[in-house]
Amino acid sequence: MSSKSKISKKLRYSVTVRSSLETTGTVVVVGQVTEVNKDTFWPIVHAAGDKTVVLDMYTQWCGPCKIIAPKFQDLAEKYLDVVFLKLDCNQENKCILLIAGN
Repeated sequence: MSSKSKISKKLRYSVTVRSSLETTGTVVVVGQVTEVNKDTFWPIVHAAGDKTVVLDMYTQWCGPCKIIAPKFQDLAEKYLDVVFLKLDCNQENKCILLIAGN
């Protein structure tokens, strides 16, 4: 696939994702990892519809989390039909951790 057609595909998909997620108040950019919190997590997951959603649960102090972050970004750039999210596992977001962990 040429660079031009890859960009075209990315732009078309970006418009679809943006229009379906614009009501969440958080911009989800195709090819990027989107940071979510307790307020934006569920609206984005529900707006993703039948798209696969991959969630990276991390903490600021976690060494392995820092190592995997660039690899997670690489996956987001490679799989444009998947929504990649990351959630800081801080106290504020603990309610999501309890629900998502089950």
